[in-house]
Order: sequence, then C-alpha cells, then structure tokens
Amino acid sequence: CIVNDKVDGQVLGATELKWEITYEDNRVISSGTYNMPEVEHYDREWLKPEIVLPTDFNGDRLNGKLKLFLTQNNTVIAQNEYNLLIAKKEWVSTNVSESKEIVLIDSGDETAKVLDFIGLKYSTEKNIKSGLNTKAELYIISGKAAYNKKQIALIQSKIEKGAKVIMLNPGEQITHIFPEYISSYLDKKLETAHIDIPESKIFDGIEHMDLRYFNNNKAEKPLVYTGLIQVNEDSEAEPLVSGCEHRYARIKDRRKEMITMKGFPIVSIENGGKVILSEMMLNKGVTDPIAAKLLSNMIIDILE
Repeated sequence: CIVNDKVDGQVLGATELKWEITYEDNRVISSGTYNMPEVEHYDREWLKPEIVLPTDFNGDRLNGKLKLFLTQNNTVIAQNEYNLLIAKKEWVSTNVSESKEIVLIDSGDETAKVLDFIGLKYSTEKNIKSGLNTKAELYIISGKAAYNKKQIALIQSKIEKGAKVIMLNPGEQITHIFPEYISSYLDKKLETAHIDIPESKIFDGIEHMDLRYFNNNKAEKPLVYTGLIQVNEDSEAEPLVSGCEHRYARIKDRRKEMITMKGFPIVSIENGGKVILSEMMLNKGVTDPIAAKLLSNMIIDILE
C-alpha cells in the first residue's frame, strides 16, 4: 500500500516499487519491479505484486528478508523490511518407512491434508473404537470429538499397554482422559509460543523464535495454538512448549491470576506407552513450514 502522507500536501508523482528477497547478510536472491501511478495527497494506492519465492537458495531453510523500496527519480523515498522464513518441501518430509503401521482418526478432516503433504503413509479410521482396535505402531487422534466413558477408558487402556499416540487439538477432553496429569485447560488462541525444552527431538531444525505467527495464506491473525494445557505439578507430564496471554496481572494475588493466563500447548506423557498432546495449529502445515516441520518431528520422535 503506497500512502501519500507528504507534509507539503503535494501529489506524489509516479514511482517505482522494487521488491527483493535476500539472505540475512543482504545478498539478493530474487527481485522484481513495478511502475506505480501518481497518488493524490492523503490518498493511497494498493498493489498485489507477484513476488516469486526462490527455490535454489543454500540449505533447506532460508532465514531471509523481504525488502520493499519505493523510488522516484532513482532516489529511495520509502522502504520497508520484513523477516521471512522460506523452506524447501524436503525439509518437512518425515521419511518414515512405509512399512510403519500408522492410523489416523480425524474428526476435523484437516490433518490428512498435512500428513499427505509431509509424505506420511497411513490408514484412516472413522472412530476411536475401530481406530484403537486396529494394530498400529502410532495412532494420530485429531480434533475435539466428544468421547464417552467407554471411549475414554479405551484410550487410557491403550496407552497404559504401551501404545504411542499423538493427540492433535483435543481440547478440554484431555482433563477427563488424563486427570492424574492434566489439571485444567484454557481455551485461548494466541500468536506466539515458546520452546521450553530445546533439546527435545521434536525441535530438530526449529529455532527458538520459530513458534510464532503461523501462516495460512489468509488475512487474519497468524495464530499458532488453539488452547493451553495446565499440568499437575507433582505429575510426570513434561511440558515442551509454553504460551501466555499478553496482558497485565492486575489483582493483588498475581500468582492466582497467572494461572488463568499461562499454560502449555505441547505436553508429553509417558505412562506405559507415550502420548504427545498438542494444541498447536499444525493443520497450517500445508502453508507454514514450521507447523509442518513440528508435526513431522513429533511423528519421527515418538516412533523412535
């Protein structure tokens, strides 16, 4: 958006918009230019430029920059710069052997798209009973389905007998499934999360500042998680990622108020078997490389 906010009240004459994608050290990888018409004072001109993402950069991920320059008579009169992460598809692929038996139970119909994108081979089942009664090395349960007591008992029993399970965006149901580990659930959707256990294999290739602003190619808040899990302090649940609502704790008992603000969007539990609980928006993995890489890493880690 070119905004004419010149202090002299004059028309902004014709200009040229140049875009560049660069490495962190400012070496240019790709670029392009557009001719812009004049803009009346206190008016604006919108443009949707075709910005071509490079595919031949060094390495599997590019920590780069998007730079915009507005020039007039070969003089830069305005410029913007944004950090940009681009990754090659091979970087997010699981490379899990096709011989691995993996079952997906997806009540939201979004996870299959991401699993296909990262190259995972799996079978699908419509419900918890048929899914968990199928012999598999990994069960991926996705969505906020309402489980009855029998289904909850089946999930608990399966994990206690050694099953490996990833639960994606399960919501408040986890307080009933894992009452000895999970104390409560906060229904909060926010844009930033923080890696708490960087040595965990689920963060291989992921940097500290990566769990922010997941992209889904939509003009909306770039949310990264759908809720926060709170764990019992004396349990063996391991929080891997933390999140916190960005506001002041104003009441006198600030510790009590913080309980309503902070939690963990990824928690790992080992109880006979192993389960990873994730409230991260990994369904954005078809458009955001970090979301895809995080899901791929979870799968690789739990299978190992």
